[in-house]
Amino acid sequence: MHTSLKDCIKEIEIENVALDELKKQHARAIHEKDKYLRELQRQKELLLEGLDMKKLNLAENLLSIKMHQDLAGDDIECINEVISELVNNSGKRLFKEHNSTKNYDGWYHQGCGWIEYGCCPRHGFIVFSIGINKAMRENPRDLTPEEIEAGTYLLEMLKAGKWSNEAKKI
Repeated sequence: MHTSLKDCIKEIEIENVALDELKKQHARAIHEKDKYLRELQRQKELLLEGLDMKKLNLAENLLSIKMHQDLAGDDIECINEVISELVNNSGKRLFKEHNSTKNYDGWYHQGCGWIEYGCCPRHGFIVFSIGINKAMRENPRDLTPEEIEAGTYLLEMLKAGKWSNEAKKI
């Protein structure tokens, strides 16, 4: 029991700050759990499709695929260019550039080709891109035949509508 109004008000303020922090921690924990559950659901659906989870997991750790919407416009051409790069050049170009499409002035999913990491198109904004994940770019090396196969497999599944990174959009 407080005998001083000043001490009581001060403690109320301290406790309100602590309560706000607990609410933030709780919201973060709920967000992470929800994200994890969406990923589990996605994996379950892939397993039910009979897809090769070993290849998909390897490719998901290798490739960085950013999608804001379903595939449209030049996205399939973008995927085909990356598949060609993996198959014909072991993905070497992916360590310096990503392949992308953009939205610009009424043009949706317009191909913008190969762009250096950290750069963007002169006009519009990227809506779809495929590259090598940042950790791989920071420690470049030759891709293994298994990684090339896995990356190609994932991209073919993406084209066929059998894979999505829905759980990773957040």
